[in-house]
Amino acid sequence: MLFRSIADSGPTMTDLLIHKIQPDGSSGYTFQDGGDPYYDQTEAAFLPIIDKLKALQDAGKVRVMAPDEARQAACALQKPRNRIFNPRFRNSGESIKTADNGLIVPGWSINFSGASISAASISDESVNFTTTSATAIDVLSQAAWLKPGRTYEIGFYVDFAPGAVGAGVRVATQAVRGALRNIAPASGSLGGSYRATPGIVSFRVTVPRQPDYYPGRIIGKAGPFDLSTNKNIRLNLNFLGQVSVDCSAGASNPAAVTAKEVASAINAAITATPAYTPEYHNIARAIGTKVQIENPYAGAYPNYVIDLAAGASADASAAIFGGIGTGMTEYAPAHGEAWPWWIRLQSNVTGSVTVRDPYIQEIDLA
Repeated sequence: MLFRSIADSGPTMTDLLIHKIQPDGSSGYTFQDGGDPYYDQTEAAFLPIIDKLKALQDAGKVRVMAPDEARQAACALQKPRNRIFNPRFRNSGESIKTADNGLIVPGWSINFSGASISAASISDESVNFTTTSATAIDVLSQAAWLKPGRTYEIGFYVDFAPGAVGAGVRVATQAVRGALRNIAPASGSLGGSYRATPGIVSFRVTVPRQPDYYPGRIIGKAGPFDLSTNKNIRLNLNFLGQVSVDCSAGASNPAAVTAKEVASAINAAITATPAYTPEYHNIARAIGTKVQIENPYAGAYPNYVIDLAAGASADASAAIFGGIGTGMTEYAPAHGEAWPWWIRLQSNVTGSVTVRDPYIQEIDLA
C-alpha cells in the first residue's frame, strides 16, 4: 500500500529508515542481532517489504538507492507534475468511516467519523462519502511542502449525486507551523469558493515570503492600572533568570499607573539585574495605553522566549497583561526552505459526494 502510493507520486524521494531487524529465522538470511531489544521490524515482516520494492523497481516504478546515490539523483529529478502524495488514494482496505492520520490512506488525514457523515468508502481511485447535514468539515487533509514566493493551484475533481444540497465543497489551506502576519483571518487559514456542481474545485495561493523570525512580543491590557495593592509580576527572557518587578515603582499615583510608568518600572528592574546585558534594558514600552514587552532577539522556541509569571505576592499580571503566559517567538522558515501547508477539502453539503484526481501544481505567473 505505502510503496504503491510512493510509486504513484512525484517524482519524489522517500527516505526509509529502519534501525534494526529482529531475527526470527524465517527468511534463511543472517541478520545481526547485537543484543539490543529494540527493533523496528521483524525478519518475517521485512522480507515482504523488500520483495515489494524489488517488484516495483523491476517494473520501472521506483529506484532504490543508497544515500550517497540519492544525493546525486536529487539534482537530476524533474519538477513534480503533481505535488500531492498518493493521488490515487491507495489504502489498506480498512473502513474509512473514521478519523485517521495516514495509516489507512498513506499521506492523507481523513475525517469521516462525525455523526453527520453516514457513509464513506474508497473505490476506483475515488473517495465517496454521504452526509446527512450541511456541516463544514475538513474531510481530507494533506501536509504539502510549498516554497515561499511561489504560486500553486490546488484542486480536486468532485461529483455530486442527484439531490445533494448545500454550499458544496471547497479547497482550504493553512500553514502547519506558526501564524502568518498580514493574513486575514489571523489563523492563516485561507479558503476558496464552494462548488456545488460536478467539476474541478480549485484554489490558488501564493506562499508569502517571511523574514526568518519575528521577535517574541507580549502586549497587555489598556491602562491606567490600579496597582495600589497588587503590583508585582515576574519576567524571564531567554532563560537568563527570573526578575521580580514592582510595576508601581516610580509612579506618581499607584492607583492609576500609566502604561509608560509600568514600562519604565520593568526596564529599571531588568537593568538592575546583572544577567541582563544592555540590549535588554529597553524591552518594555508604552503602545498607547498598553504595555508591550518585546524580546531583543529573534530565534526558534524554546531558546528565545518571554516568560511572564505571576508575582510572588500581590500579583498584577492579570491587571496589566490579562494573565500569565509565554510570549514565544513566531516561527517562520529561512528563505528558500519549503513551507509546510495543510491542503484540505472542506465539505458543507447534504448528500453524496465523490472526490478524485487531487492535484497541486506550481503556476508560472511570469
